[in-house]
Amino acid sequence: MLIRIKPPLLVAIFTAVYLHIQKAACDIYEVNGQVRIDGWDAIDYDPWGWRSTMAKLGYMPTMKREGIETMDYGRGRQYGVRTDEPYQPAATGEPRNPKDPASNAVPRPLSVENIMTPVDTGRPLLIAQWVESPICPAVLGQRPPISTNKFWSNWATVDGLSYPVYTQPYMYRFDHGTTDGSKRPFWGMSINQPGQYRDDFAYTSHSDALKDSGHFTGPDSNREDDTKHYGVKFLGQHFHISAKEFVPGISNFYVKNTTEMFAMAVLTSRDKEGPGSIKFPLCQGAVYVTALFDNLTPVFESEDPLTNLTRIELVGQLLKDGELPIQKWELEFGGIERWWVYMIPTIHDRNTGYDWSEPSYHFESSQLRVENITTKEGTRMRVVGTHRFHGIVQVVHFLDGYNPGFDFLHDDQVGRFCTGAKVRGRIVDDVGYYGIVWQSDGLRDKELAVYAFPHHRETLCGYKDQLGQKMRSTVKGEMTAVFGNTWKLKEPDLPLKFGLFPWTEDEGPPKFSRPAFNTIKAALDEELKETFDMSWNDPGPNHDSVYWAGKSLAKHANTCITAAAIYGQFSSTMCRCLEKLATAFARFTTNRRTYNLVFDETWGGIVNSLGFEGLNLDYGNMMYNDHHFHYGYIVYAAAVLARFDRLWLTEKNKNFVHSLIRDYNNPSSADPFFPVFRNFDWFHGHSWAHGLDEQYDGRDQESTSEDAFASFAIKLWGEVTNRHDMLGRGALMLAVQKRAINKYFVMWKTPPHGYRDEDIHPRPYHHNLFASIAFEGKLDTTTFFGHNRAFIHGIHIVPVSPIMKFIKDKRHVEEVHKTFFATDEDWDKVPNDWKGTLMMEKALYDPRSVWDWFMTGWDPKNQTLVRSHIDQGASLSYYLLTLVAWGESPGQDSNGFWDQALVNGTRDAMGSPVKVYKPDP
Repeated sequence: MLIRIKPPLLVAIFTAVYLHIQKAACDIYEVNGQVRIDGWDAIDYDPWGWRSTMAKLGYMPTMKREGIETMDYGRGRQYGVRTDEPYQPAATGEPRNPKDPASNAVPRPLSVENIMTPVDTGRPLLIAQWVESPICPAVLGQRPPISTNKFWSNWATVDGLSYPVYTQPYMYRFDHGTTDGSKRPFWGMSINQPGQYRDDFAYTSHSDALKDSGHFTGPDSNREDDTKHYGVKFLGQHFHISAKEFVPGISNFYVKNTTEMFAMAVLTSRDKEGPGSIKFPLCQGAVYVTALFDNLTPVFESEDPLTNLTRIELVGQLLKDGELPIQKWELEFGGIERWWVYMIPTIHDRNTGYDWSEPSYHFESSQLRVENITTKEGTRMRVVGTHRFHGIVQVVHFLDGYNPGFDFLHDDQVGRFCTGAKVRGRIVDDVGYYGIVWQSDGLRDKELAVYAFPHHRETLCGYKDQLGQKMRSTVKGEMTAVFGNTWKLKEPDLPLKFGLFPWTEDEGPPKFSRPAFNTIKAALDEELKETFDMSWNDPGPNHDSVYWAGKSLAKHANTCITAAAIYGQFSSTMCRCLEKLATAFARFTTNRRTYNLVFDETWGGIVNSLGFEGLNLDYGNMMYNDHHFHYGYIVYAAAVLARFDRLWLTEKNKNFVHSLIRDYNNPSSADPFFPVFRNFDWFHGHSWAHGLDEQYDGRDQESTSEDAFASFAIKLWGEVTNRHDMLGRGALMLAVQKRAINKYFVMWKTPPHGYRDEDIHPRPYHHNLFASIAFEGKLDTTTFFGHNRAFIHGIHIVPVSPIMKFIKDKRHVEEVHKTFFATDEDWDKVPNDWKGTLMMEKALYDPRSVWDWFMTGWDPKNQTLVRSHIDQGASLSYYLLTLVAWGESPGQDSNGFWDQALVNGTRDAMGSPVKVYKPDP
């Protein structure tokens, strides 16, 4: 018996079978309530032509896309459409639903009332185990989380207590002295300050970046081609604060009450008259060196001989309910160094301690005298108090070149001192605002004066140079005193238009010429053959180093971005790419790495368990070195997965990514597991990479590009998860980083009109054009892994990303390349795997020549030669996609589409003759 099946039912059966097969191959997606098939917006294989047949019968929709023959089915389309129309990337033009968490549709203009809300406050999940750190904190009485990458971090561990810390413009160093009265008789706190002029700066031709010398050795140099670094000399104590009761080996030194912008250093002693202490509140930008004395006799001295001690009169408004008991002294050492010492006795109760707001009128305790002491090296003089002192001592370095404002500033502000700061931030109509709220204590309820860096002055709302009082910082130019308990700063240029693709919202996606399209596709297809877990030029996500494993994930994430642009974000090819990326990413979330991430309960952070094999392994990850570099790559890869695969964005995966963000960029003290802003420093305007590894020159930052990329990753993650607080915070940090990087790391031989970088760095250092490593105490033109110029500049390029166009000034990039990489001799010195990195930076001002360079020796069937020019963490297909996007007119030159896309300009990626295409009319 024959069963008659009506044609519509037959079509329905075929459709159901076909959809089932395609669904198994990841070709079916549901978008905004509609079924979408990758064939409508991608180059794909349709062996039986069912899609075409069903579309013609009206059972499947067709999609029109500008510049694409959307109904060209079959194997032929896999090899490139034979059309004179340019290609339009398939990833663009997709309908976006603002409610879709995988959409990066951001309301514009963007406004976020508070960008400092906690990322999360719960227990970090998907972490292998919780451990105790092998590094013991020296911070007294403080429970975790404890900050690790701050200006005071040298004193966070016992091994670092004799190293200096930099509050700017002052430097502090604890001197533990000697017991034999010879060489170093000092026990107490040494204070250094660079001075108004540059006499305290050293220029030398050999680098101490990797040495803990504490000062620059070698001859000063005025030869520009000989100057590799400069910084502050650390030869001896400029000024020393101590007490007669201190005894080396018996008295103690420790740090407490640490926050992201404050620490209290304490020196203690005990004798027959009871305990005593000196407390030093350490605050960035503090106008005074403040020492809070409790039951100790002050001592002031220097390695230079004392040449004068003078009591001087006060100026300024010092009356409030009667004259305050303030005495002011000038101490001169070596006939050159002059320091002002203010002494203010305060009421002290043995039971309740100090009342800093209540002065004591016990004037005798403020008296100073000269005392001779004898050492093995002879007799020298020092200044001591006549009595044990309870009160506030504030010290100022008196600058050469008398300025009446200097007197007024310090006389008027004396008695008030900084005790910390909090940072606030918000976005209003695409404009970023952040505030630094200064906390203070002491006599007189007055607005605090704090020294500001040059980049602060450019953005301070309502800033006026009230007194013109300036003081030189170590390596960030002159600081200017600013009055106000709250600084309000404005960043009008936020990079909100920069997203995952290498083109911006206003530029739009490029149109490809057929040769360019096929070249990118050939490079992409080669990369898609790789297993993302391990490949020929890729360390893979199981690499012992979190840094290299993260770079591997970011590389493959970029491959998926290119797949979205070439094949379509709903294509089976894109699906397979995302599946491989998710599988590689799962090595972290399922703890299937050889060395997994663990939670450090001692300090409060996520570290690589490889550190138990050696603290310096993985670039010192266990010591909290480079966490923003390491985890920024992983967060970026997660943003790509979340953008294109909503099913991946589970609560557990989100919690894991949030844990990494919290580790390096937690904005709130409400988070009980992680310190606030481990890496980013809102006062300096950029991050610090060095953590608990003590250094004479303070914290440092070697890669500004990876610093910015870590912030970019937070911005992207905020977009794809609809967390506008994170989006806004990442964007605002990028704006601040752009300003600070271009002011403190960048130098010009020929500055553009109106740019005066000589106010920041001394002229003999300018020929370097870039400070590869910025320490708190010096700049160094080298790297931790070599002195090659390619390393020095390349470390500030990787990874290539869209945010490069925002951060870098292409005029400066051009000056760098024409200075250091213009000749064949220069280029021969560049290691092969760094050449691609340098060329991608050059693409910021000359993308056409960079494309031609990559195409030299290009063979789509054997890409080894071209791929040897890129580093392990880079995707060639993404580089090529970026070059097209960064063209003068996207994908075009002034005469039309690039017609020299391939070898000799004669053959395309599939071996067909190249045809020159003209732009659309």
